[in-house]
Amino acid sequence: MKKLIRILLILLAVVIAILAAAGGTAWWYLARVFEEPPMPTVAAETRRGIAGGEVVGYVDVLDTHAWLGIPYAAPPVGPLRWRAPQPPEPWNGVRESLVAGPQCPQRELGPGPGLAGDEDCLSVNVWSPAHVADSDRLLPVMFWIHGGGNHIGSGGTPLYNGARLAGTHDVVVVSFNYRLGPLGWLRHPALRNGDPLDDSGNYGVLDIVHALRWVRANVAHFGGDPDNVTIFGESAGGWNVVAMMVSPLAAGLYHGAIVQSGGLRMAPAAEAEEYGASDATSSRQLVDNLLQTDDPSLEEAGARARQAAMEHAELAAYLRSKSAMEILAAQAGAGFGTPTLFGDGHVLPDDLQTAGLLAAGRYNMTPVILGTNRDEVKLFQAFSEEVTERWFGIVPYRVRDPERYERETGYGSDAWKVRGVDSLATPLRAAQGRRCSPTGSTGTRCAPSVRSTSRASWELLTPSRSRSCSAPWTSSTGSPSSTTRTCPSATPCRAR
Repeated sequence: MKKLIRILLILLAVVIAILAAAGGTAWWYLARVFEEPPMPTVAAETRRGIAGGEVVGYVDVLDTHAWLGIPYAAPPVGPLRWRAPQPPEPWNGVRESLVAGPQCPQRELGPGPGLAGDEDCLSVNVWSPAHVADSDRLLPVMFWIHGGGNHIGSGGTPLYNGARLAGTHDVVVVSFNYRLGPLGWLRHPALRNGDPLDDSGNYGVLDIVHALRWVRANVAHFGGDPDNVTIFGESAGGWNVVAMMVSPLAAGLYHGAIVQSGGLRMAPAAEAEEYGASDATSSRQLVDNLLQTDDPSLEEAGARARQAAMEHAELAAYLRSKSAMEILAAQAGAGFGTPTLFGDGHVLPDDLQTAGLLAAGRYNMTPVILGTNRDEVKLFQAFSEEVTERWFGIVPYRVRDPERYERETGYGSDAWKVRGVDSLATPLRAAQGRRCSPTGSTGTRCAPSVRSTSRASWELLTPSRSRSCSAPWTSSTGSPSSTTRTCPSATPCRAR
C-alpha cells in the first residue's frame, strides 16, 4: 500500500511539473501578446523630423531606438470610412511616439461576442539600431505585415516588438496596422463614387500600399534605405505580401518579399456582394443583418426588400451611421465572416488568379522567399474539441485518435505547402527565367517587368555563363517605361 501511494505521489508530482511547465510557457506567450509593456521615457537623441511634423521616441533593448504609434493616414471615420486612405493631418510641436496606436476594430479571441479596437488605428511603429544616427549608411528595411485572417491582429502587439530583429541583424524594422474585416474589405453598390480606389472595396490592401508609401517618404529619417525594403508576413500577412506582388499599385515600393504560411485567392465581385455566392457573409447579407438587428420583427425576405428599396445615398449614410462594433457584430457565416482581398480590376486583378498572374509575368518582380511549417495544421487541430481531450474543458492534453491525427495533420500541412509554396514557386521560377521576347536571329529584346522608379537591369541566363543587358528607366507615376535594349543572344532574361 505504501508503495502504491509513493507511486501515485510521484505521478502527481510529474503531472504538476508538466502543467507548471506548460502553464509557464503559455503564460509567457500570452504575456507577449496581451501584456501592456511599461511606459518608456523620452530619449532626446531620437528626435526626428518627418512628413507631418517632428517625433521623438525612446531607447529599446539591444541598443535600438523605437518610435511607436506614428499616424501614416487620416483616421478612416465618418465620410472616410470605406474610402482609400488619406494623408494624416500635420501636427504642431514634437509628437511623443512612445506607445503603439490602438488596434483596428476586431473580434476578440476566445468564446463570446467580444469586440475591441478603434477606427483611428492607422499607425506605424519603427525600430532602428542606435548607431545609424551617427552614420551616413542607410540600413535595409524590414516591413512586417501581421497575420490574423485579415480580421484580427495588430502590428503593435508586444509579440511583434521589432527591437531584437533590428538590433541583432542591423536593419530598420517597420510594423503597422491596417483595417480589418468588413471595415477593411467591403464592396457594395451603395458605396461607389466613381473613384476606382474607393470602389474597389480593398481598403485593407490600400492601407498596406499607403504605409509602404509612408516608408518610402520617411524611413531614411530613421536610418532606413527606401530603395532596399523587404516586405514579410505570415498567414494572412503572407497573403497580403502576395497581394502586394500582384497589385500594380505596389510597384517600386518594395524590393524583396518573404511569404510565410501564405498564398492568395482573390474573391470575385459576386462573392463579395451577392447573396449565397459563398459561405462568407456578402455585403448585401451584412446590410440585411444590420436591418434585422434594428428591427427584430423583420424576416429575411423583408430585410432584402427593405434594402432593395433604399436609395444608394440613403444606404451609404445608413452604413456609415453604424458604429464599428455594430458592423463587426453583423458578421456571420463560415470562418471569420466577410470575405477579403477582392479581384476588383484596379487594386487587384480580376481576370486571373495568382498562379496565372505569376505564370504570365504580371507581377512586381523581386526576389521572393516562400515557406510553410512542417506541422502547419497542428496549431489549429490542437484546439479542436473533436481532435483533443481537454483538462477542465480548456487545456488540450491528449489526442483522441493519434493515428488519424497524424494522418490528417500531415495531409493538411502538405496541402498548405502546395497552396502556399509550390503553386506559387513553380510559375514564379518559370516567369523569372523568361523576361525577354525574341526579336529575330540578331538577339532578344529585354523589357522591364518590374515597374519601379529606380534603375532596372536584367541578367541573361545561358547554360554556361551569365551575361547582362541593362536599360535604365524612370517613371514618376510608376508606369512601365517603353525603354528596351537588344541583348546579344536569344536567351531568356530575368530581373535582378
